Amino acid sequence: MVATTKHRTQKMKTTFKESLAFTVLFLLMPCLLLGLLAGCATHPTTEAKLQSLQGSWEGVLVGVEKEGTVSLTITGNSLHFQGLRKDLWNDATFTLPVGPHPQQLRATITAADPAATNTLGVVVRAILKIGDGNLTLALNQDPEQEPPKRFGEGEPAVARYELWRVQPQKKNVEASTANETAQPQQTTGNAKPPEQGRKHSAEIAKIASGPDLVPVPIVFQNNSADIRKVYWLDKNGERKPYCELKPGESCEIGTYLGHPWVVTDADGNALALYYPDGQRRTVTFGGAVAVVDPYFVETTNTFSGQGPRSITRNILQDTKGNIWLASWEGVIRYDGKSFFNETLLNSLEKFHVFSLLEDCKGTVWIGTIGGGAYNYDGRKYTYYTTKDGLIDNIIVCFAEDKNGNIWFGTDGGVSCFDGKRFRNYSMTDGLVGNSVNWIMQDKTGILWFATRSGVSRFDGKSFANFKTAEGKDFDNARTVIEDRAGNVWIGGNDGLIRYHDGKLETLNSNFTGYLYEDKSGNMWISSRSERGWSLSKYDGKTFELVIDKFGAGDFQGQVFGIYEDNVGNIWYGTVRGACMLEKGKDMHVGGTRLTLGVPR
Repeated sequence: MVATTKHRTQKMKTTFKESLAFTVLFLLMPCLLLGLLAGCATHPTTEAKLQSLQGSWEGVLVGVEKEGTVSLTITGNSLHFQGLRKDLWNDATFTLPVGPHPQQLRATITAADPAATNTLGVVVRAILKIGDGNLTLALNQDPEQEPPKRFGEGEPAVARYELWRVQPQKKNVEASTANETAQPQQTTGNAKPPEQGRKHSAEIAKIASGPDLVPVPIVFQNNSADIRKVYWLDKNGERKPYCELKPGESCEIGTYLGHPWVVTDADGNALALYYPDGQRRTVTFGGAVAVVDPYFVETTNTFSGQGPRSITRNILQDTKGNIWLASWEGVIRYDGKSFFNETLLNSLEKFHVFSLLEDCKGTVWIGTIGGGAYNYDGRKYTYYTTKDGLIDNIIVCFAEDKNGNIWFGTDGGVSCFDGKRFRNYSMTDGLVGNSVNWIMQDKTGILWFATRSGVSRFDGKSFANFKTAEGKDFDNARTVIEDRAGNVWIGGNDGLIRYHDGKLETLNSNFTGYLYEDKSGNMWISSRSERGWSLSKYDGKTFELVIDKFGAGDFQGQVFGIYEDNVGNIWYGTVRGACMLEKGKDMHVGGTRLTLGVPR
């Protein structure tokens, strides 16, 4: 099945090999809070506890306070915990026994960092108490033991967490009182909702699910006061009902990377569109705290010796030599020695970053999903959203034309910025689809637009639909580029297509995501076959399989944006960060070596 409910009932016996007790406890922490929440849902006396736990918490493991703080976010009956390191996180399912004092809880770990999969199925038992703005949890260091009788004072075998509530930012609290459809910028997910009574703009643009590639769960939590319906958009772009959520209810879905889900009101009016991003996420709508971007990966690393460990979609080197990475942790700048999180350092809005461009003036443009765009002139960042004239705040791609205009490809059409004002184009102007993946201007001055619904060409006056050799619209065109010989290349669900002298030639029928021509004229191609994801190089005569089997190991998932730096290294994005191909060696930026398939 393409979408299935995820139910975990089997328990797995696990032996912990970590010598430090607090490391184990970090891995077990999320299930403790989740266990508490389950009891709140079933017993009247714990109803108030459930409400008091909502929101964000920070705290310490007593005895190792100098190691730093941990954090967790509770929404409804879902919780995500992040320890001192990025690899110390997990989720769990839960029960809360009624009667014992102190209050007990039981939790079963259901998800964890890939390096800690031996914790899956572990049942943890603990005790808890809630005070005024603080929460105390205690458990035995050996998870096989019964929960302690008291909260660990003077008992070395008992570990105690002290957590305190983190107040939400004022702007989020104020925004949460607004109507969901009237304030699209505060709607969770990566697409703003259309007006009531209409389908989502992505549905109108015939967006649909692609191949069943990387499995990933997504949880929908209804914290609004009204009924919400969740639909999967199938491979024909048709709605398939999945669950109906009353206030306070949630559902967990086993889906796939890139499969779209639509949330509607009780009457089926679209409110928002969501894409799983390769990591387990809880998407919340309504409630006391508005989440601006649930896909943004929180980190405290303003600068580091390691690159981002989350999805990295595009890569750019500027004229000063800095490498820019568009990641789910924000926009990252690498100066050759350290990685600087520009989003955090400059207090940019916390939206995950998708697209990058350096224009002819040396200004770097940064596109976010849901938060509009920034440009950086080397001194300051300037922010642009729909309030300034952009057609949409979901910025998927950029291009600069020969006149220096900046083109924005968005989920709602195209914007052209001349430095002073925006001119907007959409399907009503002849564009084949509003969800634009790529923009390119060829040598003759024609602008090409690759969209989920097909390919359009624009001569400055009108749009023309560019079709396949069979006379059909291109299916989910992802990339369109022109090589140095004047050939136009198109990648998408129709495979790898080359257009030359008025003829279309299919070079490969596999899904093709990204294309890039290096300085030597080689074409780099990310695609998927029955073997999995791969990175290939085409020299004009033969295809060379450079990296194979991206579906296995630490770097499962798609190869994203490809880029050649000034010294000839090939960079590319993955689900787990940025990678660099240097002198035939493939090294993950941050020091982790990739497991390579054997080209054949």
